[in-house]
Amino acid sequence: MAKKWGAIVLAALLAAGLAFLAGTGELAAIPFKVWLLAGGLAAAAIATRLRQFWMRHVLLIASIAYFGFFEGSCLCTNGALQNIFLFSALGRWAGVIEAAIQVVLVFLVIYLFGNLFCGWICHKGAVQEFLFRQQLHVKVPEPIDRWLQKIKYVLLAMIILWPLLLREKLFLKIDPFKALFNLEGTTFLLLFGGVVLLSSLFLFRPFCRYVCPFGAAAGIVNRLGLFRLKMKPGRNCTGCNACLSRCPAAAIRPRRGQEAVCDPVNCLACGECILACRMME
Repeated sequence: MAKKWGAIVLAALLAAGLAFLAGTGELAAIPFKVWLLAGGLAAAAIATRLRQFWMRHVLLIASIAYFGFFEGSCLCTNGALQNIFLFSALGRWAGVIEAAIQVVLVFLVIYLFGNLFCGWICHKGAVQEFLFRQQLHVKVPEPIDRWLQKIKYVLLAMIILWPLLLREKLFLKIDPFKALFNLEGTTFLLLFGGVVLLSSLFLFRPFCRYVCPFGAAAGIVNRLGLFRLKMKPGRNCTGCNACLSRCPAAAIRPRRGQEAVCDPVNCLACGECILACRMME
């Protein structure tokens, strides 16, 4: 019940914000790419409800084409998140509003429907995912994997504090995709981008899993949100682990003597587990 009220409050805040912007005339100033982001998230939400998971790859390809190459990767949720704090420190409230709309919109969708942004829309994650080759997959030992995942939380704290303290953006200094999509950048970013692309052949979305600050924030929201994988009414887990083996993000973990559990921090709402198990919804 608390989560339902949380969803109602979040939706009400978003609606109030849009109404305020409409009244001040700022609504028309929202960039087209943000409206397109909203449309993509809506399409993803509808597709998941209708179990049309094939739409995910269509949206990811479209995202690479538009948000990646056409926009030069400038629709960046990491950038929007840090802009909230940078523009607040600089007193540029119009910039704060634009960045906050993008971030709140994405967080609201994640809270209600699961991590549809990272799994269905993000052009950066899409590039890594399409490069990944299952036959070359390298399994990272679980203790090392857990420690590596802490990196993104450190970076999340840094992209919040850095703009507040130094009045400049941090993520541009460490984002290899801006350089990759524009085919220009510092030597470090180009080399880092090459490492990310190469490692993506062997690891599923390595930048997303270990480095992306917004991925850390999205995982926190997803953990608190309404979206949960569950068994259909009257059905019980048989322990076949079909969902576990089908999950590309390694977000499903087995428990001895119990049904497998999903880790919402890494779940991308891709639907592969649902396709693998007729008892799951």
